[in-house]
Amino acid sequence: MRRPETRIRVLAFVEERIATTGYAPTLREIGDELGFSAVAAWKHVGSLVREGRLAKMPSRRLFHPGITNLAAVPTAELRAELRRRERAAAQRQDLAA
Repeated sequence: MRRPETRIRVLAFVEERIATTGYAPTLREIGDELGFSAVAAWKHVGSLVREGRLAKMPSRRLFHPGITNLAAVPTAELRAELRRRERAAAQRQDLAA
């Protein structure tokens, strides 16, 4: 399988896990799910981080900067982020009008 296709599968798995559990999978979980080693998962994740499709928090956990449906994730911090994004979107619409 070509690397871009594998990265798409890695990104989709990370997005799905964040949406369903509220946190990103470990490198070992990514590798186990997609059939390769944790080292290979680390390389694919590193590529996605360099491309800006994933990001790492200071705690070294992964997160997806483009997930917009944060309401599905049951944490107070993420719900607060969703409210902040909604307010920012409303302000942009007011400025555009």
